[in-house]
Amino acid sequence: MLPQLDASYYISQLFWLFICFVVLTALFKKIFIPRMNNLLNKRDSVIEDGKETVSKLKSEILALENEIKSIKEQELKQTSKIVKESIVKSEKILEEQLKFIKDENTELLHAERLKFKSEINSLETCLKDQIGNSSKILLKKLFLRNKNV
Repeated sequence: MLPQLDASYYISQLFWLFICFVVLTALFKKIFIPRMNNLLNKRDSVIEDGKETVSKLKSEILALENEIKSIKEQELKQTSKIVKESIVKSEKILEEQLKFIKDENTELLHAERLKFKSEINSLETCLKDQIGNSSKILLKKLFLRNKNV
């Protein structure tokens, strides 16, 4: 027959069961459970530290994003200001150049008008001379004809 089922061994089996139960309970209570609690506490503290770090980093990221946004806005304003100033300067330079060109054209036009007037005067004098010469020639021919007749 099997010794486990023999009633004479029940007391020794219960004794060793009780001893193993006490020893294992003591081991768990004194060694394993405190170690697991320490590990869980460390894990929880690491998680909490990670959460705090994440929240700090999020706030820093938000602050940096706001700073970047404000810098972008300032740069955009400054850029638009520079562009406007450049446009105004370019328009002034253009106006000065146009004025210079108009003045130059006015001077050239005046000089050309003077040349034209002098040409007209010289042509008038030439024409008057030609008319005078032609009229003298006509008069001579008329007088010569009348004398011949």
